This record gives sequence, C-alpha cells and structure tokens, in this order.
Amino acid sequence: MDSIVAISAVMSICSCLYHLLAMICAFLFFNRKQTSDNNGPWPKVACLKPLCGYDRETRQNLESFICQDYPHYEVIFGVKDRDDPAYPIAVDVCKDHPDRNVKVVVGEKGRGANRKVRNLRNIYDHVSPDALILVLSDSDTRVSADYIRHMVKPLRNDPEIGAVTSIYRIEKIESSGDIIEALAVETTFVPGVLLTNCFSDLQFAFGASIAVDRQAFSRVGGFEAIEDYLADDYKIGNLIYRGNPAQPESKKFQALKNTERSSVERGKVSGKRIVLSSYVVPIIPPGEGMFSALNHIVRWNRTIRICKPVGYFLSVACHSCFWAMACFVAAGGNLIGWTTLTATCFIRIITATAFVILIRSESGILKTLLTPIWDIVSVILWGVGLMDNTVTWRGTRYKILGGGKLKEI
Repeated sequence: MDSIVAISAVMSICSCLYHLLAMICAFLFFNRKQTSDNNGPWPKVACLKPLCGYDRETRQNLESFICQDYPHYEVIFGVKDRDDPAYPIAVDVCKDHPDRNVKVVVGEKGRGANRKVRNLRNIYDHVSPDALILVLSDSDTRVSADYIRHMVKPLRNDPEIGAVTSIYRIEKIESSGDIIEALAVETTFVPGVLLTNCFSDLQFAFGASIAVDRQAFSRVGGFEAIEDYLADDYKIGNLIYRGNPAQPESKKFQALKNTERSSVERGKVSGKRIVLSSYVVPIIPPGEGMFSALNHIVRWNRTIRICKPVGYFLSVACHSCFWAMACFVAAGGNLIGWTTLTATCFIRIITATAFVILIRSESGILKTLLTPIWDIVSVILWGVGLMDNTVTWRGTRYKILGGGKLKEI
C-alpha cells in the first residue's frame, strides 16, 4: 500500500508540474510580440462551410462568416441534399446578403467513408479559381468580423507556412452537456495544445478553424486523400506538415509529379509549417444532455487514440486530481493523503482558471471549480476510449480501422 501511495503522489506532483508549465506556455503565447504585417495584397479566400443538420443558432453562426472585414472572399455552404434542416436556413442567409459573394451548393462527391469530406469535395468544385486560401470551419462556430484577417495573416506573411489553425472555447452554456464540453475543451484540450505548441512544431490542425494554402493542400492530395479518415482535420494538418500524400499517389498527385519535378521527388513534397493563431474561435454547443456529451468525448478519445496512440496512453498522467484522490484513498485519509489532495485540487483550479481567463471563456472561473471532479471523470472516459473501435457520428455508426480510417457499420 505504501508503494501505491508513493506512486500516486509522484504522479500527482508530475501532473501539477505539467499544468503549471502549460499555464506558463499559455501566458507566453498570448503575450507574445505580434509579427509585423508585410503590407502586401490580401489573397482571395474561400470559406468552405459543410453543414449537416441543425445546430443551435445556426443562422447567427453562418451570418458571422458572411459579415467579414476582408477585401476578397467568398463563402460556400454545402449540404448533402435539400432535405437537410440546414439547407433552408443557409438559403435564407444568402438571400439576406445579396451584396456578398455567398452561395449554397447541394450534393456530395466521391464514395469516401467520411461524409463531411464528401460534402467538402463537392463544395471545393465550386471554389473560384483565383482563391488562394481555403478557410474551413465547423458549423457550430461563430466568429467576429476580423476572423479571416487573423487566420490569413500568417500565410500572407510567411511562404513557409502551409496552414493556420486555432484553439477554441465554449460559449452560451445552457445544459450539463455543455458544461462537460467546456471542461473537456478549456481545461484539458487547450493546456495540451499550448504546451505542445511551445516546445515542438504543430503537426496537425483542429477542425473548428483551419486556413490552408490551397496549392500546398493540393500537392498532398487535397480532400480526396482524406475522404476515408475520421480525423479529417488532423489529417489536413499532418499531410501539409509531412508533405506526403495519405495514400498511394492519386491521379492529381501523379500529374503534379510529372509537371513539377523540381519540388516533388519520389512521391515526396516538401512539407510546410503549421502555426497556431492567437484567435480563439467561439463554439456554440448544442445544449445536449450529459450522456450525449460524454458519448462525444468518447468518440474524440478513440479518434486521438488511433491517430496518436502513444500520446493518448500517456495523457492519463495529466489528470492530477485523479492521482491525488488515489493517493488519498491508498493512504487511508492520513495527513499525506489530505495534503496531496488539497494542494493538487488548489493547483488544478488555479491553472484552469488562468486558461479560461486567457481564452476569455464565459463563466470560466465558475466552471473551473469542477475541474477536480472532471479529472476523475476524464480518466474513466479515457478507459472507455480503450475498449472499442466504434464511434457514432452524426447518427451513423462507424468502425475505426488502422491508421484512423473509417468503415460504416
């Protein structure tokens, strides 16, 4: 029993150091000196918005992308068919803004297992030829008028950057499920991303918001290369970073190989950097119940486990209050157990509060009081994520195959 007390106490201390270091990285990130603008022309941007079903306040979410303070951009909404509940909303939004370059397209392209990517492939066929930057975002995001400028600026200033992505926060919380989503994102996901960003190159992107160099993305296969993967956002960033197609050379990639031998050798395209924008994207949660939110997080966990198995396995060490509780129970509630639990909960709440303040989360401080409980729940969900390779996504059940590919059940 003494060995269990010692191990759990050490794990708790290491986890506290992890969160303290992540907090320092967050302060450095949000207080870094902004790079100067090159004052060159702003490239034309195409905002691709795949829609499926009705999200809470869908109209307001879509309108936020139409009303942008940016000189040259277009917005394209895509749905599978006209029976989709999002279709009439998107059509009405477009009619309300006749002075903007915005439209709705219907249909899918390809037979990939990822229906969102089939939607994106159809949308992409309607993108203007002169659009140099593609901005992808989820349907539950709502942004301010300077969003596109924030996402495009790094790509405009540095040709070595291939994609820009963003962390996000949860707004307009109305249910227990929303609270769970907020805790998962703002006290677990955000610290991990900011810590990683501080010490290594980002090798992936986050689906809430991605701006990608169109040419760089095309060189690694484009949407066709990721149509069978669950974590399409992860694959977009990873392909651009590695500079390799996700699968054997497609016809488009082979054509490029024949015409640009100077930049493509033996199927290898030189990779580009992925950078994290200082813009924090607001997510409007669906107002779902606790069970639905937990199911969503399990799907998220299984996706991460498939994409980054080592990182997923080690992530259990980051839930400091779980280890402190294990120490408390193993020690029989003695002075060592009480001291470890109290100090750990205090540090966890303080660091979580720092994160939610930095990302300007609504009611953030009140939510952070739940982080000790959330740590324990997270470990349970982590264990559930190990048990199976199936997920339910937008009402369809899939099996996750090797490498993160999908098979519809």
